Amino acid sequence: MKINFVSRYFNTNNAGIGRISEDIYNYFKNKGYNVTKTECSFKNQHKLYYLYYILQTAVKKDNSDVYFALSPLESFFLPPEKSIVVIHDLIPLKSNSFFEKKIFWYAISKTAKFKKIICISTEVREEYLKTTKCDPKKVILIENWVNPKYTYCEPNNHEKIIIGTISAHFPRKRIDWLINNFIKIEDGDLELHIGGDGPQTNYLKKISEEDQRIKFLGKIPEEKMVTFYKNIDIFVFPSKIEGFGLPIVEAASCGRPVLTLEDAKIPKNVKEKTLQINEDNFKKNINKLKNYELRKKLGLKWNKDVECFNYDKTLMKYEKIIKETLN
Repeated sequence: MKINFVSRYFNTNNAGIGRISEDIYNYFKNKGYNVTKTECSFKNQHKLYYLYYILQTAVKKDNSDVYFALSPLESFFLPPEKSIVVIHDLIPLKSNSFFEKKIFWYAISKTAKFKKIICISTEVREEYLKTTKCDPKKVILIENWVNPKYTYCEPNNHEKIIIGTISAHFPRKRIDWLINNFIKIEDGDLELHIGGDGPQTNYLKKISEEDQRIKFLGKIPEEKMVTFYKNIDIFVFPSKIEGFGLPIVEAASCGRPVLTLEDAKIPKNVKEKTLQINEDNFKKNINKLKNYELRKKLGLKWNKDVECFNYDKTLMKYEKIIKETLN
């Protein structure tokens, strides 16, 4: 049995999807399966080049038994009768870009013909079924997991409290909201560390330039992600909408209190494991979390709560889906 995993990137170049893709590929490779992968050959390759040259060419030359598309974009040119796809979200359908909406709509429509469709949250599954009218029996709910490397760590005892966030710098991530509300807290014992990069990076640096407490760390390599979470004291994830919210469960697994915004559209099973805030009570909650014992109490609780996102148990479900596809 030969499995071809298809993803634009198997690393942080594709943010959370890239990291999930890498986890899935490594799991099956380490279990001794005959696996291959189709991916971009270099960073920032244009989507159209990837789709119409790399992906189409690779599939024509390949004779795999199962194709595993790790996002809807990869559904182009894959044979539906022996393909599986993971749906992380349908956010591109809300994009202001006509091109992005059009290409994603085509991809989503194609996935409805696949043997199996995996959705990473109840909310994503419901939206997918509503959008595609696909046979519900083919659409499987399998939530994401926390990589085992993210383990509990006692709270830090820094002189300064470090608030951290990490994501691609897109408008929907609302990092500007976090910066603007952090600046309002005139407290020299606080720092804000911002990981990631993207189209808004220069804008975010500009609105932060007068506050020396704000540090931009750039893109965090995968091998340094654990260190990032363990070096901070409080994790804030202000994103407006997420299909899952992987950084939330990673930070919680490391024992860090996590704050999200009350109006954020994040799957209930993830969001309920956070402290939900708004602009009016942000400062109050940050001041409360300066207390070491409270951070420890919340960190231990949420570390326990996210144990349900188990790496091995989840990927065993993926393994079962692949075997069912072969049969």
